[in-house]
This record gives sequence, C-alpha cells and structure tokens, in this order.
Amino acid sequence: MPLIKWNDKKMSIHVSELDRQHHKMADMINELYEAIEAKAQKELLAQLLIKLVHYTRHHFATEERYFDEYGYPDAVAHTLEHDQLRAKVANLDENYYKGDRMLTYDAIGLLNEWISKHTAITDKKFGIFVMTRTHAGWQDLRDVSSV
Repeated sequence: MPLIKWNDKKMSIHVSELDRQHHKMADMINELYEAIEAKAQKELLAQLLIKLVHYTRHHFATEERYFDEYGYPDAVAHTLEHDQLRAKVANLDENYYKGDRMLTYDAIGLLNEWISKHTAITDKKFGIFVMTRTHAGWQDLRDVSSV
C-alpha cells in the first residue's frame, strides 16, 4: 500500500512539468517505502535513496529555473526552503552510509512531509503566480485558490 496517494486537487500546482516531477517524486518515495517495508537489502535501499536524492535536486533546479524565468518575487524564500531540505537530506544520506538503517525511515518521513506540505502550500503559491502571468486556466486559478 503506497504511503503517498497523489491527489490532484491538493497537490497539483497547475504547472505541467513541475506536477509531473512532483508525481514522480511521490512514486519514488512510495517505492522506497515499500522496499523498507519489505525489508529489502541495504544496497537496494541505498540505490533508491540515492536516486530519490538526485531527482529531488534535479526538481529543485527545475523549479528555481522557473523562478528566474517568471521573475517570481518569492524566489528567495522558496529557494531557502529548498536549501533547508537539501541540507537535511545530505545529512541523512551521509549517516545512512555510516550504517544507520533507521535513517531510511527518517528520510521517508521527511520527504513525505515535504511533498505533502511544501507542494500543497509553497509550490501552490508559485503555481498561482505562474497562472496569473500566463493568463492560463482561470478555472484552475479559482480551483487552486479555494483549497
């Protein structure tokens, strides 16, 4: 059973590329969670964790490119949130390699909370900003604002 169930109404920010990436990150978190629950070998868990960490970095770089492209006024604060997660994940990754298997659960908890809260609040604000800049989907704008 997946840990994260994608919910477009709560999690979509209505920026297609970023929504696809968020969805993929949720799938990757679920894959890692299921491997942990199945008591998979440490090597597989390490591979899944590394893959997720790298993809998260790629996603942040993509979002930050959008901030520049659209002149997002809250880019500095939003990027600071990314930097905080980068630091936490780097610490988890380092400690995991020192042999602390429980850190995988910590990573799952951290990333689950991140994708649930950061996406639904901080990223959604950016999605609204993009929609107002592109004049795309006024119906979507109303739906996002009512969440």
